[in-house]
Amino acid sequence: MEESNINTNENSEDFIAQSQDTDSRSWLKNLERQSWEAELLISGFSILGTLQLPNQIGKLSNYLMINSTESYAHTYNYLFIYLYYAVFALIIIFITHFVMRTIWIGLLGLNSVFPDGIQVKKVSIYSARYIRKVKDELGELDDFNVKLDNLCSVMFAVATNFAMVFIAISLNIVIFLFIIYLLTFIPIFEDQEIPLILFFAVIYFLPSILMSVLAKPLQKYHKLEDLFYTGLSLYSKSILLIFFLPTTFITTIFQTNLNGKKHLAGAILMGFVILIPSAISMKNNVGLDYLDPREYFTFNAIESSVFPYNYENLIPEDAPIFTPIIQSDLIEDEYLKLFIPILERENKVMKNLYGEYSKDEELSKLVNKNGKLEFALDRFAKFHEISIDGNIVKNIEFLEYIHPHNSGKGMGTIVSIKHLESGKHLLKIVKQYQNAEGDFKTVLIPFFIP
Repeated sequence: MEESNINTNENSEDFIAQSQDTDSRSWLKNLERQSWEAELLISGFSILGTLQLPNQIGKLSNYLMINSTESYAHTYNYLFIYLYYAVFALIIIFITHFVMRTIWIGLLGLNSVFPDGIQVKKVSIYSARYIRKVKDELGELDDFNVKLDNLCSVMFAVATNFAMVFIAISLNIVIFLFIIYLLTFIPIFEDQEIPLILFFAVIYFLPSILMSVLAKPLQKYHKLEDLFYTGLSLYSKSILLIFFLPTTFITTIFQTNLNGKKHLAGAILMGFVILIPSAISMKNNVGLDYLDPREYFTFNAIESSVFPYNYENLIPEDAPIFTPIIQSDLIEDEYLKLFIPILERENKVMKNLYGEYSKDEELSKLVNKNGKLEFALDRFAKFHEISIDGNIVKNIEFLEYIHPHNSGKGMGTIVSIKHLESGKHLLKIVKQYQNAEGDFKTVLIPFFIP
């Protein structure tokens, strides 16, 4: 009797467990059928969020343009190439999904109003035979809606997967840049460039190539294949961090269910589509040009070109001051109000050329502070050679200055021009900062006197 009760209890527990499992699976299936609502909401919010990212990337590049040394400027340049490409990939994928899902909803509503779909009969100028051809080519609306629904779901999974990988790689880059920052405190690494491309090669490209090469040959050797799987799993977890499980699920499902060649062709096509807006946005980002050491020495050095960042009346409202600036392109005053920002790469060269202030322990803190500032002003004046129309301006006195436009830090001075006649003139600023070819960094600012 007791044994019978035990069996009955065990059977009851199994039945309850099976019922709960069936209920949970049924709930999950219902949720899958209604997932379009969540997809639409998430896509909408994602579009709003990702559209803000290019502007934020621009602000970050502007900050690094002013505050990075030459050793790491090139590294940051690679960083922004990746960021722009990844962000525009997210924008395009989420917008495409949103549009396609909206079309699906519209067709779903149309199907509810006209459940019979296309009716084969004569309408206005078209015969019934013509309508039949149209219907044969298009098929049933229900079938098309199912295909479109599946495509939207797959695209949303692609977008989600890309977003997770983007965040994971971005976190890896932040860790890498933090390591670079820590290395700058070690003398041997202080002036060494550690390119980001090396980071990508070591962390992503080489392991990916190695895995692609080894995966097929190791299928014959089960123990080695097991070891390979363990290594790949650990590598993926360290790279993808908290996103390992969902990204691995999505990627493996795609690999085992989609046509490989079509998948690759679609990815290549999407890559080219993403490349266009990314390239345009990068071209319009002045900060990227200034970060590139090759562009830096030729930048802002055209005699007959008005560069808006050189004039207070023309500079964009949200732009930082990263190059010498005067009050206007049309000067009605008897002087030029010249402001030269302090860039970290130039500040480092100045310190190497002219040294740093030596603190005197016998003097007060205030006296040492004033002495340090006077030393910096004298060093700044030596570093810059200023001329107008080929005539060097002598005995220039600078003052430490925080420019009212976006609180740019630098040095300011007044240059008298009351002796100049009406017409076009050229302000030339030569910095004692040379590239490998021996060229000095030069800034040319044309202006007019009415």
